[in-house]
Amino acid sequence: MNVEVKDVGPCRKVLHVTMPAGEGIAKAYEAALRPYLAQGAVQGFRKGKVPRAVIERQFEKGILEDFSQQVVQQGYREAVSELKLSVVSIVKVENEKASVAAGAEFDVTVDVQPEFALPKYTDVPIKKEDIAVSEEQVEGQVQRMLESMANFKEPQEGDVAAVRDAVKVDYRGTVDGGQPLAEAVPDAAEAASAEGAWCMAGDQGSAIPGMSEALVGASAGKEVEFSTTLPESHANEALRSRTVHYTVTVKEVRRREVPAMDEAFFKRLGVADEAALKTAMRQRLEAERMAYDARRRHDEMAQYLIRNTQIEVPESLLEQETQESVKELVQGAMRQGMTKEELGGHQAEVLETAKAQAAGRIKFSLIMSKIAEAEKLEVSPEEIDKAIAASAQQRGISVDAMKKEIAKDRRMGEIEFTLRNRKAAQWVLEHAKEV
Repeated sequence: MNVEVKDVGPCRKVLHVTMPAGEGIAKAYEAALRPYLAQGAVQGFRKGKVPRAVIERQFEKGILEDFSQQVVQQGYREAVSELKLSVVSIVKVENEKASVAAGAEFDVTVDVQPEFALPKYTDVPIKKEDIAVSEEQVEGQVQRMLESMANFKEPQEGDVAAVRDAVKVDYRGTVDGGQPLAEAVPDAAEAASAEGAWCMAGDQGSAIPGMSEALVGASAGKEVEFSTTLPESHANEALRSRTVHYTVTVKEVRRREVPAMDEAFFKRLGVADEAALKTAMRQRLEAERMAYDARRRHDEMAQYLIRNTQIEVPESLLEQETQESVKELVQGAMRQGMTKEELGGHQAEVLETAKAQAAGRIKFSLIMSKIAEAEKLEVSPEEIDKAIAASAQQRGISVDAMKKEIAKDRRMGEIEFTLRNRKAAQWVLEHAKEV
């Protein structure tokens, strides 16, 4: 067998494989023919008893296709072994020619693991941050919890809206000296007018800028007027940066009432008293701070190594990972309220961001893999079992079912690779230097 190699990219090669006629080619043909001899159905013959010549004539196309596939697989395996290539993906196979008499040849394009030198990965500088929780932060968390549990009292005559009280209003907007906004911009929707809308006084969270602030101090029956400029980013282009005058009629005020921290309140939360509540709040904040700091330290370490490593990313891996990143970005944007139409206007930016994220993830994975190899880090069967059990619990299925699924999808190698990379990342963090 002869193999010619042509570099067509930093991590991409074309292998031109030539296989002479001989025993290997003949065996590949026999392997392709065997299932047809056993299962080929020809009228007038019992299955498995059809003469070879009849089978070869009747199923010639299928036999030759399978023969070609057998030869390519065999030749590819031998070529990769001979050249000691670390292939990450087969891009395409083309120009296949195969016959028992003349031998075979084909071209296979592959992406290979990039060659690169590791930077110094001990003493990676990581910024030290204070993650201690102060008494003021605990008090603030308790207050925010109380606010989140607040109720709104039934309206009472003479109630005046304070900050974060709920206010029910009718309103309409006018522009250019009195023209109703609904006439000037027919599709202005709730920006033009509404009846029975609820706003939070002074909360700065109203869909119409300035309305919540204008409602502080208002009472039922009162009319409030204010002017505002709609944001440049408004979904309706005709309303962007438009100045609108609003007339608001207050229909109802509901006072916000936070719960009293009494015995019933503490019982409801499952704590003994205020001190126990604050202890629980402190523990929760400390756990959140520690989790955040662990993510920050990991990200700083990753970015440092990526910046200081000259590494090319295999194109096929980049394409695949970019598609995953696009999905994540789109799903995240839609969870935050963006529509498909809005996302459509930002396709180029989304793709650029996704590609950058994908390249970073792949580079970091390759660096961690090489560090794991350099430090001879291994994953034990117990660690693999523990990871599988955790995944099974997260999925809500049995460990046996999880293992069967992994075996079916042949993902055991992927799991071991991921765990080794995590171990390498932890090793680097343990040997980092706080600055």
